Amino acid sequence: MQKRLGDSTTPELSDAKAVVTGYSGQPLRALGEAITLLKREYGTYKQIAKEVGPCAVTIGRYHRLSRLPDGLRWKIEQRELALSLAHQVCKLKDENDQWVLAFAILDAPEDGRLTERECRQAVEEVQNTGRPMREVLAERLGLDFKKSVVVVLSFDYWFRFKLCRAAWNRGQSGADLAREIVAEWLAGRQFSSTADLQHISQQLADIAKHVEELAERIEELAE
Repeated sequence: MQKRLGDSTTPELSDAKAVVTGYSGQPLRALGEAITLLKREYGTYKQIAKEVGPCAVTIGRYHRLSRLPDGLRWKIEQRELALSLAHQVCKLKDENDQWVLAFAILDAPEDGRLTERECRQAVEEVQNTGRPMREVLAERLGLDFKKSVVVVLSFDYWFRFKLCRAAWNRGQSGADLAREIVAEWLAGRQFSSTADLQHISQQLADIAKHVEELAERIEELAE
């Protein structure tokens, strides 16, 4: 006889309970899937808490964290985006606003990062006014989104030689040509925040292929 989902001996349900019980060491995506399964079975976070241990508030918070874009979940799992700040990011409905706030947090030096209070106030203003997070951060904290920032990329000597040779022949710096080519590549790509592993793997393969094509293109420009 087939076991129903509600039977505690059903493998799927037992596995989900084990994942949520050991929530602190679980990948957010797997944790979110487990909570979703349990929520379908028990209905509320409070009922789930009665079955697995962590309190309802903790379960709800981690469920919301699991719904963040892949890149932001990765930063949380790398322990670069603190949970207290990530919870504020979760309160934003618009994905662009989530990215803007998270990037503003992580892009600042550690001793100058946004505090939980500053994040909460910015989130509340977005929620109350409907303004984009970019405008709110620029106004409240004076963040300059037009300011150029140096991004360091590691290339070997001959790659830099070819890049600069091609760029100088066009009357521009190597950095400007690199930025132009990368911007052109990014403009032609659509990155999904809900991409599965196969899609992410394909994106990485595309990047590797583009690097090879970039080297060939630089050689052609240098001739």
